[in-house]
Amino acid sequence: MTYTTEGTYYYVVREKIPVGDKLGIVYDETEYRVKVLVEDHHAGVLETTTTIQMVLKNGTTISTSSIAFNNEYQTTAADAVISGSKVLEGGDLEADAFRFNLYQTDDTYDITGLTPVSFVKNEQDGSFRFTKDNTPALHYEQVGTYYYVLIEDASTPVEGIVYDTTVYQFEVTVTDNGIGALECTIACVNGDANRVIFRNVVEEEVVETPDTPDTPDVPATTPYAHSPQTGDGFHVQLWIALLFVSGGGLVVAAMRGRKREES
Repeated sequence: MTYTTEGTYYYVVREKIPVGDKLGIVYDETEYRVKVLVEDHHAGVLETTTTIQMVLKNGTTISTSSIAFNNEYQTTAADAVISGSKVLEGGDLEADAFRFNLYQTDDTYDITGLTPVSFVKNEQDGSFRFTKDNTPALHYEQVGTYYYVLIEDASTPVEGIVYDTTVYQFEVTVTDNGIGALECTIACVNGDANRVIFRNVVEEEVVETPDTPDTPDVPATTPYAHSPQTGDGFHVQLWIALLFVSGGGLVVAAMRGRKREES
C-alpha cells in the first residue's frame, strides 16, 4: 500500500470462498483486521505503523504480525456395494433361508483363521447386498486397494440341500478423483461382479424298492406225485383202484370160460 497523507487506515482481510462446489478445498474462514497508522515525522518521508488482529471463526481475537490462510484438501468418503443372488433349484426359495459371508483378506485371498467382516441373508427374490449399512468394510475414507472373499455359509446345512461351494474373489480399488471425492471400482477376479450367483439344489428323495424274491425251481415230477391229499384226489385214486379190481375180475372170468370150452 502507498500512502501520501498521514492518518489512520483500517482494513479487513478475508479469503474469498467460492459459492457452490469447492472441489474438495476446505477454506480458511479466519478474518484479519489491520490498522495502519501513517505519520509525518518531518524527515522527508511518511512512516507507517501496522497492527494486525486475527479474528478466529469463534470470535476470539489474537494479535499477530502476519497474515496467513491455511486451506486443506479433503475428500468425501466412498461406498461400495457387493451384491449377488441365490437360486434354489427343485424347491421354493424363502427369504432369509441362506446366509452369505464376506471376508476381508490380503491379495492372497486366504480366509484361513479369519472371521467374516459382514454377513447378509437372501431376500424373497433371492437377491442379497453388502452395503455400508451392514459392514464398515464397504465404506472407504482412504485411497487404496481392498480384497474380499465371498462364500455361502454352509456351517449349519439344511438337510436335503446341496450347497454351492463357489468362492468369489473381489478387488475394490479406491481412488481420488482430484476434485474432492473418492471413487470405487469393484472387480470380481474369478468371475463377473454383475453375475454373482449361488445355485443350491434340492435333492430328490430316493424311494427304495424292495427286492423281488427269486422264484424257486419246480422239479419235474409225474402228475399227482406231490398232489395234496384232498377229498377230490382221494376219490380219483379210489376210482382207479376199482378199475383195476374190475379189470382183474373180467380177466379171471374170461379165463374160466375158456377152460370150460376146452373141457
